[in-house]
Amino acid sequence: MKYIFLDIDGVLNAPGDTDLIEGVISKEKYALLKQIMFNTKARVIIISSRKKYEDERNTLLRILDDIYYDLSFISYVDNFRYRKDEIKCFLSQNRCDSFVILDDIDSNYTIDDKISNNFILINGILGLTLEDVRKAIKILNKK
Repeated sequence: MKYIFLDIDGVLNAPGDTDLIEGVISKEKYALLKQIMFNTKARVIIISSRKKYEDERNTLLRILDDIYYDLSFISYVDNFRYRKDEIKCFLSQNRCDSFVILDDIDSNYTIDDKISNNFILINGILGLTLEDVRKAIKILNKK
């Protein structure tokens, strides 16, 4: 199983983005996420603080529905002090062949050897870029 641990703000939207799906996700960055999905068949785990609120979760599910045939692929992990801790908890309880973390904030990812090589720091001013997509695909498809 492959996983993308995905933040939303600063990754799938950025300051100045105007063409947003439901006011949340940039159409351009959504297309880039689709490239990762198409090339890796990874499942998405939302790590954004948006997962805390039911209306936000429902909005994300509606938007991401276009990528999935089965929405059970989308999971929301419990809140921990640091996102790296919730990711480590998830990985300890689920089979994982490879994973990538897409976040515009280093939530102590780089100080943890088990996950630092799978973390891509997204420039929050630009959001997800084609170069980030290439890196994510390479990480997820490594043998």
